[in-house]
Amino acid sequence: MNSATQLNRVFIPACLLFFAAGCGGNKPYDVVPVSGIVTLDGQPVAEARVEFQPISAGGMEVGPDAVGVTDAQGRYTLTTTFDESGATVGENRVRISTHKLKENPNNPDGKMIEVAPETIPPRYNTRSELTFTVPAGGTDKADFSLQKR
Repeated sequence: MNSATQLNRVFIPACLLFFAAGCGGNKPYDVVPVSGIVTLDGQPVAEARVEFQPISAGGMEVGPDAVGVTDAQGRYTLTTTFDESGATVGENRVRISTHKLKENPNNPDGKMIEVAPETIPPRYNTRSELTFTVPAGGTDKADFSLQKR
């Protein structure tokens, strides 16, 4: 065996181990379990998309977004865009929407068709005023009682 082959047999596995160890830890953010209930005028909201976008004091994102969809009782559980259970610890901008689009197979220009209309006021989605501070221990009380007016 030549020296280059010997080096590769040791060096390549060592590099793989180094990178694998580095990828799993030391994230610049913490993710904890987050769930809650969404109501509109006191009634549970089914099939709403709940999105948390972490923000820092300077308004910059500091971790991955997290998304969940409400069930018939308005309950949701968040999962990050990296498929981690929960949401980023700290302050998050929250958007809640029932609007759904899908691709139109009969339209080659890529226009979408509406599947479900928006029933949530814009102040909770496109112009969201909602924030939620995710505590370090997580929470099952990230509840939102929305009002149409």
